[in-house]
Amino acid sequence: MEDEDNQSWIHLAKFLREMVEGDFPMLERYPGLVRYVFIDDAQSGARLASDFKEGGFNPYGNGQTSVSKKQFLASHKVKYDQLGLTAVQRTARWMDYSRSGTAKKKQKKQQQAPREQREASLGPSRSLQSKQIAPRLRTPRVNVPRYHSGMSQCARLYAVAVVNPFSFFDASLAGQNKTIGINATQDKLPCVPNFPSLKAERIAVFIRGTLLSEIGDGNAWLAFTPRRIANDYSGVDDTIDCPLFTNDGTTVFTTFPANLDTGTPTAGAVGYTFNSEFTSTSIAVDTKYRVVGSGLRVRFAGTELNRGGIIHCLEEPNHFSLAAMSPASMSQYDGYFREPVTRDWTSLVYTPVQPIELEMQSEAVSITNDKHSIGMFINAPPGVQSLFEFEAVAMFEINGPTIRNQVYSETDMRGFEMVNNVMRTENQLVLQESGPSGIYKMITDGAAMLSNMLPAAKAVGSLVSMLL
Repeated sequence: MEDEDNQSWIHLAKFLREMVEGDFPMLERYPGLVRYVFIDDAQSGARLASDFKEGGFNPYGNGQTSVSKKQFLASHKVKYDQLGLTAVQRTARWMDYSRSGTAKKKQKKQQQAPREQREASLGPSRSLQSKQIAPRLRTPRVNVPRYHSGMSQCARLYAVAVVNPFSFFDASLAGQNKTIGINATQDKLPCVPNFPSLKAERIAVFIRGTLLSEIGDGNAWLAFTPRRIANDYSGVDDTIDCPLFTNDGTTVFTTFPANLDTGTPTAGAVGYTFNSEFTSTSIAVDTKYRVVGSGLRVRFAGTELNRGGIIHCLEEPNHFSLAAMSPASMSQYDGYFREPVTRDWTSLVYTPVQPIELEMQSEAVSITNDKHSIGMFINAPPGVQSLFEFEAVAMFEINGPTIRNQVYSETDMRGFEMVNNVMRTENQLVLQESGPSGIYKMITDGAAMLSNMLPAAKAVGSLVSMLL
């Protein structure tokens, strides 16, 4: 029984000694256990970890050192004898040495270049590629209700056409891939979304030019009606056929011409036509058209020293003629506003006011019924000729036996209602001062009322972003 106890102590001693060789930290807190460890090797006959040199096979798998414990103690025996160190103290010196060696190895490993850098010339390894890819984070799915305007594509484009028709032609938007222009496909041009759906070709046309104020009193004017689709009207001393008339820069005018829309020649008036593909002859028989959106705008283009004055703007509320109107008489109408002469655009847009204006009409009916009701009268500084730049745009739906590329419009009475509840002649000032966004907000507010009283920003939050 005593022999068995001794044998157990020997095995325990070997186990603890191996832990010492492996730098087991618990023995530092319990140094009393160390006295059981250093049993003479002859008693156990065991091969300890300290017996193995660096690079040799270690059957215990508990670490290797560059110098064994026996070698370390033998090399320091004389010194330690002179100091009178006990076995425990010498072992502590050995453990300090062992720990310092491990720390140096770790430091050396950290200073080495990463494997990925060493193998950079061979291309990134799979492990490197995987480290460069950020982990995918799964975000919790939140059920957020989706709000929309409830407007069809046709109705959204119609809203743009009546609020800001110039956006279809603005070259500054070309880089954003939003310019439509005269070569656009049919699905990119607006239509009137009322009932019934009509088959027609959608086209976009424009007029661009300059005018001068009269040098004596500094006045200039523009009178516009969009319902003139042909490209060959006579514009010489004629004030009925052409969609746009201006002064010639030499004749004195204190009002719009009295003969405007009467067919009687007016000296000093210059007419302009749209750049459409149709002539008055080609659309004379069984061809009808209607205006989808249109507008007129002007801005100062002369020298800064000559800039000044006022621009009087009006879309006649019943679309009657502007003939013989002066700035004073224009100011008596709802929808009139005035702006200082600047290098920014001053704009007027066409808004239908009669049901017939949303119907397809022949050329003859359009010329007879539709007057030059959109106009600007400019009071520039007298004594100098001020240069102005102008632009008139229009989008049409036209059908007839010889018209090609016809597509059906969409019926969207709800979207049609949203737009036409807002676009009225008296809102021209809102459009000028706040820009298209002000009118868009009015449309979205109206749409909110039609969308079960949802907040406007949510009910039609996609409208503004989808319009342009």
